[in-house]
Amino acid sequence: MKSKIKIGFDGIVIPCLIYVGASFFVSAVFMLAFKDNKFNLVLLQGISNLIVLFIFIPLYKMFVTNYKIRYSKFEVSKVYYLVPLSLSICIISNLIASYIPKASENAVSREVGKLIQEYNIYVALVAIAIIVPVVEEIIFRGFFFETIKYLTNNVIAIVLSSLIFAIAHGNIEQGVYAAFAGIFLAYIKYKYKSIKYTIIMHLLMNLTTLVIVPDVLAIKDFKSQLFVIFISVCILLLTLIRINVKKDEFWRK
Repeated sequence: MKSKIKIGFDGIVIPCLIYVGASFFVSAVFMLAFKDNKFNLVLLQGISNLIVLFIFIPLYKMFVTNYKIRYSKFEVSKVYYLVPLSLSICIISNLIASYIPKASENAVSREVGKLIQEYNIYVALVAIAIIVPVVEEIIFRGFFFETIKYLTNNVIAIVLSSLIFAIAHGNIEQGVYAAFAGIFLAYIKYKYKSIKYTIIMHLLMNLTTLVIVPDVLAIKDFKSQLFVIFISVCILLLTLIRINVKKDEFWRK
């Protein structure tokens, strides 16, 4: 019982406190520096994530060592499958999410647009496509997935970590996307036993969302959208088959 409480504290409570604490700290500093509150929320989150990143990297290495989490050697050949997987997941989830009624404009999307206008696309790419994937993968597929897996099994760890990932995004539209993407990110973590692959996959998905998805969402014809979804689903299934699901291992810790 003591070890379960300890891993819950080390793998969930401490990372959450660090993440939330860094956000409050950065927000407080900016509010004092810019009393008119004219600062970009996405840029603010990017700075917060950068601080968290420097804390998380050594902390996660310690976590992996203390709980003897098995990690596989990084193989470049496995990365090739992440490209079609990320692309298809991104397109499917964004098209599905686009049908969710919006009570108001998505604040995150608005802030991303402002970030690109006020600074440039490269600042947005660093903040959204690089820093965010690393931090989120360490916390959700690193700390959370391994903690839940330690306490339960692979299936519950994949589902529950994906659900938490979706809730953390704070709105229904992004939540649907995050839940769908989170399932596959968690599966890749289970399958390849390294968050290096999920970081690359997350990076590819965020990059796809910034560069390719706007053109896909511009397609308004329903039949054309169905065709795009059909092709994407085919690519997704073929990639998963190639990755090779081993069901006999999946249900065990």
